[in-house]
Amino acid sequence: MFSTEPLKLPAPAKVNLTLHVLDKRADGYHELETWMQKISLFDWVTLQILDEPGIHLSSASEEVPLDETNLVWSAAKLFFNNCDKTMNYGLSIELEKNIPVAAGLGGGSSDAGTVLKGLNILFEKPFSEKQLLEMGLELGADVPFFVTNYDAVLAK
Repeated sequence: MFSTEPLKLPAPAKVNLTLHVLDKRADGYHELETWMQKISLFDWVTLQILDEPGIHLSSASEEVPLDETNLVWSAAKLFFNNCDKTMNYGLSIELEKNIPVAAGLGGGSSDAGTVLKGLNILFEKPFSEKQLLEMGLELGADVPFFVTNYDAVLAK
């Protein structure tokens, strides 16, 4: 049986130490190459499994949407939709924002990646890191970085 105790995890900000714009893709976007580094500015994500279905998101920040438009919500929904162990359970997410919203520091991506990692811990690791990376990529290009334990990566 998995834990229903709250799990509080740091969600670090990141900076792009380098950023190279590469070839234009067929969809009009460009390929990028960037060196990303996690820094010591953190949001805090607290997760708790509930005995009833549904996702409940709370935050003291007025800048944070508390519904399905939030990337944290999307990460939780994606995990629940892909994990058999989550059937008949729900989730409470408390988001303590310290990373400025829309500042280019990856706060939303970090929060989402931290939710995926945290849920994998709470539900006793039903997914490999590779599977979590793939889920993260569905949410955004930066999210997989925050699923890993690496402090810095070269991303292409």
